[in-house]
Amino acid sequence: MLVRRVANQLDARKGDVATAMPSGLAVAASFDVQLAYDGGAMIGSEARAKGYNVMLAGGVNLTREPRNGRNFEYLGEDPWLAGKLGGAHIRGVQSNHIVSTVKHFAINAQETGRMVLSANIDEAALRESDFARV
Repeated sequence: MLVRRVANQLDARKGDVATAMPSGLAVAASFDVQLAYDGGAMIGSEARAKGYNVMLAGGVNLTREPRNGRNFEYLGEDPWLAGKLGGAHIRGVQSNHIVSTVKHFAINAQETGRMVLSANIDEAALRESDFARV
């Protein structure tokens, strides 16, 4: 579920700080749709205050590969839960008039070799896993 804060990578904006939020896995463990919404609303509010109008968020890929470097962003391995919480988070961000986009929607289960990997999956299997949220 998106990067959990409004980033200031490499301290590009001197003195700009952001609120650290719980990981997507921690939010998923709560099973709390309102908590996901509230977290998104807070991030959207912070983004708005900093002059942003687009957030590349939230990440709703399923957590299947334990070595995936982005698992902290995602909402676990259950497609129904990831869809419910991811949707609530995005609505929270958007409640601040911020564009929020779903990222890493399907079959993004690893970082190593991700530019060269071909994830071939049968349509029926895809609908039972990653597309079960749709």
